[in-house]
Amino acid sequence: MKLFHWGNILAYCLLAGHLSGRVTLSKAVIEAIPKAIPKACLYEIQKIQRSFIWGEEDGGRKYHAVNWENITKPKVLGGLGIRRLVHMNKACLMKLAWALKSGEEALWIDVIRGKYSRGHPNFDQVVSKMHDSSLWKNLVNIWGKSIQEFGIVVPDELQNLMVEAAPAGVLQYQQADVSGIVAANRQRIEIVIAWQRPENGWLSLNTDGASSGDVTAGCGGLIRNSVGQSLGGFSRNLGCCSAYLAELWGVYDGLCLARSLGATQIKVHVDSSVVVQTLNSTNGGSVVGWRLVQEIRRLLALDWEIKVCHCYREANACADALANMGCEHGPGLRIYDNCPTSLSLLLLADVMGITTPRVVAV
Repeated sequence: MKLFHWGNILAYCLLAGHLSGRVTLSKAVIEAIPKAIPKACLYEIQKIQRSFIWGEEDGGRKYHAVNWENITKPKVLGGLGIRRLVHMNKACLMKLAWALKSGEEALWIDVIRGKYSRGHPNFDQVVSKMHDSSLWKNLVNIWGKSIQEFGIVVPDELQNLMVEAAPAGVLQYQQADVSGIVAANRQRIEIVIAWQRPENGWLSLNTDGASSGDVTAGCGGLIRNSVGQSLGGFSRNLGCCSAYLAELWGVYDGLCLARSLGATQIKVHVDSSVVVQTLNSTNGGSVVGWRLVQEIRRLLALDWEIKVCHCYREANACADALANMGCEHGPGLRIYDNCPTSLSLLLLADVMGITTPRVVAV
């Protein structure tokens, strides 16, 4: 099925001859799509959109003067206000997920409920399996990311009203509290985040893990002194594993590297609060990664002074970049005596103390 008569649109805009006209027309056509687009079509449509904006025709390529990431930024941030199709798609999928969760009446909802409720007609627990349809997998994925992980902050005076007004069985307060759908009404303030230099004589180890679901996972980290100089870094390709295990591997490899460098006082910064709580506690913890946790605790108990601290993701950019590098290179561990050139700007930003705003609950 052809979604658009791109030839006619292109001819019209070429006659107009203005970039602003092509941008406006592109936004009007693309942003009018009210439904989720299959992922396989997203990038092809975006490619057509880019070519259209830059005035390409008859297969001829033109120079793209501005990066697409900058073009899709809001106008107040220097972009053209073009919405990214990936974000639009997530919003459409979230609308479908909410329609399913809130009990709306529609044929497609009846089909999904009959096929995938699996003993949970109110969908208080959603699980996808390998052979399920792509729609159901996308709904489970978007619901988990947008609701179960982050929650919705609802004013106290509205929480009881929501529970009473919701259709029977859709939003029981206990379920909402356990699922994180109704988050605590806490005051939120904006703070600035920056990489923290260690005290003189101490070293700073930033580690991170990255997981791309069923494809691959990686971890990475960087050791720096009190002036921000890189003393060594690493990245590891872990194959397929969870983000939690990837974070643990990052701490383990980082401690091994710090030990080999002769560190005696080191602060370990991890952006996963779960990992920090696990390593700072004395109980057994989860069975997931239990052996790895024991190995890390063995390293922590050696003859050196170590503090395991939580940091925000904005202060962990170098480790995050190394973890992503681990996802991309071949299997195994790679040690970097010198900071990779791809991290030079991130490293410089940390040394200069450049800050990033973040809204936090207090």
